[in-house]
Amino acid sequence: MLASIDRFLSLFRTFRRKKTKDIPVPQKILLSNGAHLGDVLLATGVLRLLREIFPDIEIGFLAASWSRQILVDHPLLDHLHTVDHWKLSRSRASLREKVLHYMRTRAVAEIEIKNIGYDVAVDLYPYFPNNIPLLHRTGIPVRIGYTSGGFGPLLTHSLEWMNSDRSILLYQKDLVGAFFPIQNKSFSPWIFPDTPHSQMILSDLADKFPLRDPYVVFHMGAGSALKEWPISRWKELAVFFEGSPYRIVMTGVGGREKENIDAVTGENGERILSLCDRLGWNEFVSVVQGATIVISADSVAGHIAAATGTPCVVIGTGQNVKTLWHPFSERAQVLVHPVHCAPCYRSQGCEGMECIRETAPREVFDAAVELL
Repeated sequence: MLASIDRFLSLFRTFRRKKTKDIPVPQKILLSNGAHLGDVLLATGVLRLLREIFPDIEIGFLAASWSRQILVDHPLLDHLHTVDHWKLSRSRASLREKVLHYMRTRAVAEIEIKNIGYDVAVDLYPYFPNNIPLLHRTGIPVRIGYTSGGFGPLLTHSLEWMNSDRSILLYQKDLVGAFFPIQNKSFSPWIFPDTPHSQMILSDLADKFPLRDPYVVFHMGAGSALKEWPISRWKELAVFFEGSPYRIVMTGVGGREKENIDAVTGENGERILSLCDRLGWNEFVSVVQGATIVISADSVAGHIAAATGTPCVVIGTGQNVKTLWHPFSERAQVLVHPVHCAPCYRSQGCEGMECIRETAPREVFDAAVELL
Protein backbone atom coordinates (compact mmCIF):
# COMPACT_ATOMS: atom_id res chain seq x y z
CA MET A 1 0.00 0.00 0.00
CA LEU A 2 2.82 2.42 0.86
CA ALA A 3 4.40 1.84 -2.54
CA SER A 4 1.09 2.73 -4.24
CA ILE A 5 0.76 5.89 -2.14
CA ASP A 6 4.30 6.92 -3.03
CA ARG A 7 3.68 6.36 -6.74
CA PHE A 8 0.58 8.53 -6.52
CA LEU A 9 2.40 11.29 -4.62
CA SER A 10 5.25 11.25 -7.13
CA LEU A 11 2.84 12.36 -9.83
CA PHE A 12 2.53 15.72 -8.08
CA ARG A 13 6.21 16.15 -7.28
CA THR A 14 7.72 18.73 -9.58
CA PHE A 15 11.29 18.52 -8.35
CA ARG A 16 13.50 17.18 -5.61
CA ARG A 17 16.65 18.91 -4.51
CA LYS A 18 19.48 16.50 -3.78
CA LYS A 19 22.68 18.46 -3.41
CA THR A 20 24.13 19.75 -0.17
CA LYS A 21 24.78 23.16 -1.71
CA ASP A 22 21.02 23.59 -2.13
CA ILE A 23 20.60 23.76 1.66
CA PRO A 24 21.41 27.14 3.23
CA VAL A 25 22.98 27.25 6.67
CA PRO A 26 20.01 26.40 8.90
CA GLN A 27 18.76 28.63 11.68
CA LYS A 28 16.14 26.27 13.10
CA ILE A 29 16.24 22.48 12.71
CA LEU A 30 13.50 20.04 13.68
CA LEU A 31 14.36 16.38 14.33
CA SER A 32 11.60 13.78 14.26
CA ASN A 33 11.31 10.29 15.71
CA GLY A 34 7.94 9.10 16.96
CA ALA A 35 9.07 5.65 18.11
CA HIS A 36 9.71 4.36 21.61
CA LEU A 37 12.24 5.10 24.34
CA GLY A 38 15.26 3.22 22.99
CA ASP A 39 14.85 4.64 19.49
CA VAL A 40 14.66 8.23 20.73
CA LEU A 41 17.53 7.78 23.15
CA LEU A 42 19.74 6.64 20.27
CA ALA A 43 18.54 9.60 18.19
CA THR A 44 20.06 12.00 20.72
CA GLY A 45 23.33 11.19 18.97
CA VAL A 46 22.09 13.29 16.04
CA LEU A 47 21.08 16.03 18.46
CA ARG A 48 24.61 16.16 19.78
CA LEU A 49 26.08 16.04 16.26
CA LEU A 50 24.02 18.97 14.98
CA ARG A 51 24.81 21.04 18.06
CA GLU A 52 28.54 20.56 17.36
CA ILE A 53 28.18 21.52 13.69
CA PHE A 54 25.85 24.48 14.28
CA PRO A 55 26.34 25.68 17.88
CA ASP A 56 24.08 28.74 17.49
CA ILE A 57 20.99 27.21 15.90
CA GLU A 58 17.66 26.39 17.53
CA ILE A 59 16.88 22.67 17.63
CA GLY A 60 13.44 21.16 18.12
CA PHE A 61 12.38 17.53 18.46
CA LEU A 62 9.09 15.92 17.43
CA ALA A 63 8.52 12.84 19.59
CA ALA A 64 5.70 10.80 21.11
CA SER A 65 4.44 11.18 24.66
CA TRP A 66 5.77 7.72 25.56
CA SER A 67 9.36 8.82 24.90
CA ARG A 68 9.36 12.56 25.61
CA GLN A 69 10.79 12.11 29.14
CA ILE A 70 14.16 11.51 27.49
CA LEU A 71 14.00 14.99 25.98
CA VAL A 72 12.35 17.09 28.70
CA ASP A 73 14.88 19.66 30.01
CA HIS A 74 17.54 18.26 27.68
CA PRO A 75 20.42 20.79 27.61
CA LEU A 76 20.88 20.50 23.83
CA LEU A 77 17.23 21.06 22.95
CA ASP A 78 15.24 24.28 22.51
CA HIS A 79 11.76 23.02 21.58
CA LEU A 80 9.81 19.80 22.13
CA HIS A 81 6.64 18.78 20.26
CA THR A 82 4.43 15.73 20.74
CA VAL A 83 2.56 13.52 18.27
CA ASP A 84 1.27 10.06 19.26
CA HIS A 85 0.85 8.01 16.10
CA TRP A 86 -1.91 5.41 16.45
CA LYS A 87 0.23 2.68 14.83
CA LEU A 88 2.98 2.93 17.46
CA SER A 89 0.72 3.35 20.47
CA ARG A 90 0.86 0.53 23.06
CA SER A 91 -2.21 1.92 24.82
CA ARG A 92 -5.13 -0.42 25.55
CA ALA A 93 -7.49 2.11 23.98
CA SER A 94 -9.53 1.13 20.94
CA LEU A 95 -8.22 1.83 17.44
CA ARG A 96 -10.78 4.61 17.05
CA GLU A 97 -9.61 6.27 20.26
CA LYS A 98 -5.98 5.96 19.19
CA VAL A 99 -6.70 7.56 15.81
CA LEU A 100 -8.64 10.43 17.39
CA HIS A 101 -5.85 11.02 19.89
CA TYR A 102 -3.32 11.01 17.06
CA MET A 103 -5.32 13.61 15.13
CA ARG A 104 -5.58 15.86 18.21
CA THR A 105 -1.85 15.70 19.01
CA ARG A 106 -0.95 16.20 15.36
CA ALA A 107 -3.13 19.33 15.12
CA VAL A 108 -1.46 20.89 18.17
CA ALA A 109 2.03 20.01 16.94
CA GLU A 110 1.31 21.45 13.49
CA ILE A 111 0.43 24.83 14.99
CA GLU A 112 3.52 24.83 17.23
CA ILE A 113 5.86 23.91 14.38
CA LYS A 114 4.42 26.54 12.03
CA ASN A 115 4.75 29.22 14.72
CA ILE A 116 8.44 28.47 15.27
CA GLY A 117 9.24 28.47 11.55
CA TYR A 118 11.82 25.72 11.13
CA ASP A 119 13.84 25.89 7.93
CA VAL A 120 15.07 22.26 8.01
CA ALA A 121 13.43 19.05 9.24
CA VAL A 122 15.10 15.63 9.52
CA ASP A 123 12.90 12.56 10.02
CA LEU A 124 15.13 9.94 11.65
CA TYR A 125 12.73 6.99 11.66
CA PRO A 126 13.29 4.71 8.64
CA TYR A 127 10.13 2.64 9.09
CA PHE A 128 6.40 3.20 8.86
CA PRO A 129 4.95 5.26 10.43
CA ASN A 130 7.12 8.33 10.09
CA ASN A 131 6.15 12.00 10.45
CA ILE A 132 6.99 13.03 6.89
CA PRO A 133 3.39 13.99 5.94
CA LEU A 134 3.19 16.33 8.93
CA LEU A 135 6.57 17.89 8.13
CA HIS A 136 5.37 18.50 4.58
CA ARG A 137 2.07 19.97 5.77
CA THR A 138 3.82 22.49 8.04
CA GLY A 139 5.66 23.94 5.02
CA ILE A 140 9.21 23.40 6.27
CA PRO A 141 11.22 24.16 3.12
CA VAL A 142 13.93 21.49 3.53
CA ARG A 143 12.74 18.01 4.53
CA ILE A 144 15.30 15.22 4.87
CA GLY A 145 14.68 11.52 5.51
CA TYR A 146 14.83 7.92 4.38
CA THR A 147 12.32 6.76 1.78
CA SER A 148 11.98 3.26 3.28
CA GLY A 149 9.09 4.17 5.62
CA GLY A 150 6.91 5.62 2.89
CA PHE A 151 6.00 9.18 1.78
CA GLY A 152 9.43 9.70 0.18
CA PRO A 153 8.00 11.96 -2.56
CA LEU A 154 7.13 14.50 0.16
CA LEU A 155 10.83 14.89 1.04
CA THR A 156 13.07 17.46 -0.63
CA HIS A 157 16.26 15.52 0.16
CA SER A 158 16.26 11.77 0.70
CA LEU A 159 18.36 8.63 0.98
CA GLU A 160 17.46 5.07 0.09
CA TRP A 161 17.76 2.53 2.90
CA MET A 162 20.46 -0.10 2.27
CA ASN A 163 20.47 -3.08 4.64
CA SER A 164 23.85 -3.70 6.28
CA ASP A 165 25.23 -5.20 9.47
CA ARG A 166 25.63 -2.04 11.57
CA SER A 167 24.00 0.19 14.15
CA ILE A 168 20.98 2.40 13.46
CA LEU A 169 23.11 5.31 14.69
CA LEU A 170 25.40 4.93 11.70
CA TYR A 171 22.40 5.04 9.37
CA GLN A 172 21.34 8.28 11.02
CA LYS A 173 24.86 9.63 10.72
CA ASP A 174 24.78 8.83 7.00
CA LEU A 175 21.49 10.68 6.67
CA VAL A 176 22.82 13.85 8.29
CA GLY A 177 26.24 13.53 6.68
CA ALA A 178 24.76 13.35 3.19
CA PHE A 179 23.58 16.95 3.46
CA PHE A 180 25.68 18.61 6.18
CA PRO A 181 29.47 18.85 6.74
CA ILE A 182 29.80 16.49 9.71
CA GLN A 183 33.38 15.43 8.88
CA ASN A 184 34.79 13.54 11.90
CA LYS A 185 32.55 15.00 14.56
CA SER A 186 31.87 12.85 17.63
CA PHE A 187 28.72 10.77 17.47
CA SER A 188 27.12 9.10 20.46
CA PRO A 189 23.86 9.45 22.40
CA TRP A 190 23.66 12.20 25.01
CA ILE A 191 21.39 11.33 27.90
CA PHE A 192 20.33 13.56 30.76
CA PRO A 193 20.83 13.57 33.76
CA ASP A 194 24.59 13.47 33.30
CA THR A 195 27.09 12.02 35.77
CA PRO A 196 27.24 14.86 38.35
CA HIS A 197 23.45 15.07 38.55
CA SER A 198 23.15 11.28 38.77
CA GLN A 199 25.54 11.13 41.69
CA MET A 200 23.38 13.59 43.61
CA ILE A 201 20.22 11.67 42.73
CA LEU A 202 21.77 8.38 43.87
CA SER A 203 22.79 9.97 47.15
CA ASP A 204 19.16 10.98 47.74
CA LEU A 205 17.91 7.51 46.78
CA ALA A 206 20.28 5.89 49.26
CA ASP A 207 18.41 7.75 52.01
CA LYS A 208 15.07 6.26 50.84
CA PHE A 209 16.06 2.71 49.88
CA PRO A 210 18.77 0.26 50.99
CA LEU A 211 20.63 1.00 47.77
CA ARG A 212 24.30 0.38 48.32
CA ASP A 213 27.33 -0.32 46.16
CA PRO A 214 28.14 -2.52 44.43
CA TYR A 215 24.96 -3.63 42.71
CA VAL A 216 23.84 -5.17 39.42
CA VAL A 217 20.61 -4.09 37.72
CA PHE A 218 18.19 -6.68 36.38
CA HIS A 219 15.65 -5.08 33.98
CA MET A 220 13.16 -7.71 32.86
CA GLY A 221 10.64 -5.63 30.90
CA ALA A 222 10.85 -4.88 27.20
CA GLY A 223 7.62 -3.03 26.34
CA SER A 224 6.47 -6.15 24.49
CA ALA A 225 6.10 -9.53 26.21
CA LEU A 226 7.35 -11.11 22.99
CA LYS A 227 10.85 -9.74 23.65
CA GLU A 228 11.07 -10.83 27.28
CA TRP A 229 13.18 -13.63 28.75
CA PRO A 230 11.22 -16.25 30.77
CA ILE A 231 10.87 -15.61 34.51
CA SER A 232 12.40 -19.02 35.25
CA ARG A 233 15.58 -17.93 33.47
CA TRP A 234 15.82 -14.76 35.57
CA LYS A 235 15.46 -16.87 38.72
CA GLU A 236 18.30 -19.11 37.59
CA LEU A 237 20.45 -16.09 36.79
CA ALA A 238 19.86 -14.65 40.27
CA VAL A 239 21.20 -17.89 41.78
CA PHE A 240 24.49 -17.43 39.92
CA PHE A 241 24.98 -14.14 41.78
CA GLU A 242 24.65 -15.79 45.20
CA GLY A 243 27.90 -15.41 47.07
CA SER A 244 29.00 -12.51 44.84
CA PRO A 245 29.62 -9.05 46.29
CA TYR A 246 26.81 -7.63 44.16
CA ARG A 247 23.30 -6.94 45.35
CA ILE A 248 20.61 -7.34 42.69
CA VAL A 249 18.46 -4.27 42.01
CA MET A 250 15.39 -4.90 39.86
CA THR A 251 13.79 -2.08 37.87
CA GLY A 252 10.57 -1.86 35.92
CA VAL A 253 7.19 -0.20 35.67
CA GLY A 254 3.58 -1.34 35.64
CA GLY A 255 1.53 -4.12 37.17
CA ARG A 256 2.70 -6.93 34.89
CA GLU A 257 6.39 -6.14 35.38
CA LYS A 258 5.86 -5.87 39.12
CA GLU A 259 4.32 -9.35 39.21
CA ASN A 260 7.27 -10.73 37.24
CA ILE A 261 9.78 -9.02 39.52
CA ASP A 262 8.00 -10.25 42.65
CA ALA A 263 8.16 -13.78 41.26
CA VAL A 264 11.94 -13.51 40.96
CA THR A 265 12.45 -11.70 44.27
CA GLY A 266 10.44 -14.23 46.28
CA GLU A 267 11.93 -14.64 49.75
CA ASN A 268 15.20 -12.97 48.79
CA GLY A 269 14.33 -9.46 49.93
CA GLU A 270 17.65 -9.12 51.71
CA ARG A 271 19.63 -9.87 48.58
CA ILE A 272 17.29 -8.54 45.87
CA LEU A 273 15.88 -5.01 45.99
CA SER A 274 12.83 -4.23 43.85
CA LEU A 275 12.51 -0.61 42.72
CA CYS A 276 9.62 -1.31 40.36
CA ASP A 277 7.28 1.71 40.15
CA ARG A 278 9.41 3.52 42.71
CA LEU A 279 11.63 5.55 40.38
CA GLY A 280 11.04 8.61 38.23
CA TRP A 281 12.82 8.83 34.89
CA ASN A 282 15.86 10.72 36.22
CA GLU A 283 16.13 8.32 39.15
CA PHE A 284 15.94 5.34 36.81
CA VAL A 285 18.73 6.76 34.65
CA SER A 286 20.83 7.39 37.76
CA VAL A 287 20.33 3.85 39.11
CA VAL A 288 21.40 2.38 35.76
CA GLN A 289 24.39 4.72 35.58
CA GLY A 290 25.46 3.82 39.12
CA ALA A 291 25.31 0.05 38.57
CA THR A 292 28.37 -2.12 38.25
CA ILE A 293 26.66 -3.86 35.34
CA VAL A 294 23.17 -3.96 33.80
CA ILE A 295 21.48 -7.12 32.54
CA SER A 296 18.31 -6.46 30.59
CA ALA A 297 15.89 -7.54 27.94
CA ASP A 298 16.01 -5.62 24.67
CA SER A 299 14.81 -2.35 26.19
CA VAL A 300 15.82 1.21 26.96
CA ALA A 301 17.81 0.07 30.01
CA GLY A 302 20.58 -1.28 27.81
CA HIS A 303 20.75 1.94 25.81
CA ILE A 304 20.90 4.03 28.99
CA ALA A 305 23.75 1.86 30.23
CA ALA A 306 25.63 2.27 26.96
CA ALA A 307 25.10 6.03 26.91
CA THR A 308 26.35 6.41 30.48
CA GLY A 309 29.34 4.07 30.19
CA THR A 310 27.90 1.24 32.29
CA PRO A 311 28.68 -2.30 31.08
CA CYS A 312 25.57 -4.17 29.97
CA VAL A 313 24.40 -7.54 28.72
CA VAL A 314 21.24 -7.47 26.61
CA ILE A 315 19.22 -10.64 26.07
CA GLY A 316 17.86 -10.05 22.59
CA THR A 317 15.72 -11.70 19.93
CA GLY A 318 16.46 -12.74 16.37
CA GLN A 319 13.81 -10.50 14.84
CA ASN A 320 16.38 -8.09 13.38
CA VAL A 321 20.07 -8.00 12.54
CA LYS A 322 21.70 -8.04 15.97
CA THR A 323 23.85 -4.98 15.40
CA LEU A 324 20.98 -2.75 14.25
CA TRP A 325 19.69 -1.97 17.76
CA HIS A 326 22.86 -2.92 19.63
CA PRO A 327 23.58 -0.53 22.53
CA PHE A 328 26.16 1.89 21.17
CA SER A 329 29.10 0.95 23.38
CA GLU A 330 32.11 -1.34 23.36
CA ARG A 331 31.12 -2.35 26.89
CA ALA A 332 27.83 -3.85 25.71
CA GLN A 333 27.12 -7.40 24.60
CA VAL A 334 23.90 -8.65 22.98
CA LEU A 335 23.10 -12.35 23.35
CA VAL A 336 20.76 -14.08 20.88
CA HIS A 337 20.30 -17.84 20.89
CA PRO A 338 21.33 -19.08 17.42
CA VAL A 339 18.37 -20.25 15.33
CA HIS A 340 18.19 -20.95 11.62
CA CYS A 341 15.38 -18.42 11.02
CA ALA A 342 17.15 -15.34 12.40
CA PRO A 343 16.86 -12.58 11.46
CA CYS A 344 13.20 -13.14 10.60
CA TYR A 345 12.11 -9.45 10.43
CA ARG A 346 8.72 -10.49 11.84
CA SER A 347 7.38 -7.75 14.11
CA GLN A 348 5.03 -10.26 15.77
CA GLY A 349 7.73 -12.89 16.16
CA CYS A 350 6.69 -16.54 16.34
CA GLU A 351 5.07 -18.87 18.84
CA GLY A 352 8.31 -20.44 20.04
CA MET A 353 10.66 -17.40 20.16
CA GLU A 354 13.52 -19.83 20.80
CA CYS A 355 15.94 -17.04 19.80
CA ILE A 356 15.46 -15.47 23.24
CA ARG A 357 13.80 -18.13 25.39
CA GLU A 358 16.59 -20.64 24.88
CA THR A 359 19.40 -18.29 25.89
CA ALA A 360 20.96 -19.96 28.93
CA PRO A 361 21.40 -18.14 32.28
CA ARG A 362 24.95 -19.48 32.50
CA GLU A 363 25.75 -17.80 29.18
CA VAL A 364 24.36 -14.51 30.45
CA PHE A 365 26.30 -14.76 33.70
CA ASP A 366 29.55 -15.61 31.89
CA ALA A 367 29.07 -12.62 29.57
CA ALA A 368 28.59 -10.37 32.59
CA VAL A 369 31.70 -11.71 34.28
CA GLU A 370 33.68 -11.19 31.08
CA LEU A 371 32.60 -7.54 30.91
CA LEU A 372 33.45 -7.00 34.58
